[in-house]
Amino acid sequence: MFNPVFQAKVAELADASDLGSGGPERPVGVRVPPFALLLFLLLLPLPCQATQTLFPPVDSLARFPFTAGAPLGARRWSLSLEYTHANLYALDFAHDSVNDMELFSHTLLYRRGLDKDWTFEGAVTFSFVSGGYLDSLVEGFHSLFSYPEARRDLYPKNRVNYRLGDGFSHLSPSVQSGPLILGLSRRVYGKGPLSLDLRFSLGLPLVATAGLSPRNPFLVWGGSAAWQITRNLSLELYHHRALFPRPGWIPEQEPLNSTFSQDELRLSLSRIRLSILSRSSPYRVGDRRHAARAVSLSIPLSRRLEAGIIEDLPPFDTSADISFFLRASFSR
Repeated sequence: MFNPVFQAKVAELADASDLGSGGPERPVGVRVPPFALLLFLLLLPLPCQATQTLFPPVDSLARFPFTAGAPLGARRWSLSLEYTHANLYALDFAHDSVNDMELFSHTLLYRRGLDKDWTFEGAVTFSFVSGGYLDSLVEGFHSLFSYPEARRDLYPKNRVNYRLGDGFSHLSPSVQSGPLILGLSRRVYGKGPLSLDLRFSLGLPLVATAGLSPRNPFLVWGGSAAWQITRNLSLELYHHRALFPRPGWIPEQEPLNSTFSQDELRLSLSRIRLSILSRSSPYRVGDRRHAARAVSLSIPLSRRLEAGIIEDLPPFDTSADISFFLRASFSR
């Protein structure tokens, strides 16, 4: 459940926005059905586990490229291209695995409105796996704030070193294609300041690479709840869960959950977005069993372009050390 201090700060921001924005205040006289308010309050305290916390041992089981939940309307479309650069390092001391690499990823997301409530969605990601160039910068940052080094000195800087026991070993750069993900989303409630959207998607592998891209089809379902506090201030919660078959590169004797979830709690002020991210792990042993947690900040650069950063939080075991992204969006 979220910290009461955080909830108080959100309310404080809302009041400040009302007083200082000069725009219209929150809707007055809008009646919200009790069941809708109850549903939103039940969704809000969910553990925040969420989107785009890159970590190949999990991403190669299923992926979550979707965040936008609002319907587009009949015959309207949107297209976004997101470039992400992520530095990853995680050493599992108990289970002979290391994830040391940098990912340069491009995600293409297309959405088209079918009617006022239904939206078709499609997404695909292409990645370049490399040794990169950020290792020295990240190590200096960890040293400055006394973050754990996790024996980074064991491995050469800016080189690919990604392996999991006898399952696979990747030691050189490569180009990877993620799955094609097709889905439908639907607005199931939208009155006054509250809205609720649901989503169901199917992931179809294009190229299978152990530990880097899914080998089997997978299912993703979930949705979003949004509260428009004022004209420019909103609070949104995204929740998704994946169901996937066990891949052959994970040893049969290793226990593994068949699902995991991701969520994002996002506070948006105009087009500036601050998010708390986390993601559960399907693994049940070793450091890989830990949830991923991170914070994200994105700011607009122009009408169609935004940039952001994702910084991971303890325990640092199943997420990128740091990620930068640039997103271009087009719509009609």
